[in-house]
Amino acid sequence: MLTPIEQLPDDKELTTAEAAPYCHAKPGTLDKWRGQGRGPAYVQYGKGPRPRIRYLVSDIKAWRNGGERRRIVPGEGGDSPAQVA
Repeated sequence: MLTPIEQLPDDKELTTAEAAPYCHAKPGTLDKWRGQGRGPAYVQYGKGPRPRIRYLVSDIKAWRNGGERRRIVPGEGGDSPAQVA
């Protein structure tokens, strides 16, 4: 059973697979939306062909409530999140 998003801490990071149900989408759809500049904001850790993508619960809530989105671009370090663009 899916925990209601309202019960999750705002600073919790979710993988694409974990975030998808809260966005009423499939993980592949979130992947596609990222490439199109759509969907909720995300954090990208690292560079290259397989960076780690995470979604903050607070950003999913904001997106669900009004479509707010801010893109977070990759940083130079591999373990620190990128800066907000």
